Amino acid sequence: MTSPLRKPRAFTLIETIVVIALFVVMMLALVAMYGDFNKLYLFQQTYSETAGSAGNVVNGMEKIVLPADAVLLSHTFTAGTYTTGSQTLVVEIPSIDAGGIVVSGKYDYAVIYTAGTSVYSLLEPDASSSRVAATKLLSSNISSLTFSYPSADYTQATYVGVSITTQATVKGAPVTAHLEDRLYLRNK
Repeated sequence: MTSPLRKPRAFTLIETIVVIALFVVMMLALVAMYGDFNKLYLFQQTYSETAGSAGNVVNGMEKIVLPADAVLLSHTFTAGTYTTGSQTLVVEIPSIDAGGIVVSGKYDYAVIYTAGTSVYSLLEPDASSSRVAATKLLSSNISSLTFSYPSADYTQATYVGVSITTQATVKGAPVTAHLEDRLYLRNK
């Protein structure tokens, strides 16, 4: 039988220190896991955005190259003259009316070019075309963009090869994505 005057047993100092030490170790492990998870999440998010940026360039190019009849050596746009090369692509696209029918003898002109780490497309349609004049930013984190052609004479090209590398930095580490594609001109 227990005496009513006896006090209940309390934690000793050593037991309290052991519990606090275990709590600290568990909290440090949780903080380390959270840090690793956060770093992995940021890396995956940045990689996804970087790869998506390369895909945006190819999608923007498809809208210009696939309906094009020819690659041009150069063309003078309102913004200046652009010449086809390894980092610039100038194409001639048959104009279309509001119903999507090709307007005979009329052409729209487009260029895809780089400026620093950005890639732009510029479209200047003929007055009879239903296409809208526009300059579009396709990507702003390009580390390299290279166009290739099946022959040295660009005007004879049946397709345009494109090699894109996009890059971003997450927590001081570079994240890159690379994409290559071949886009065939219309009726080639």
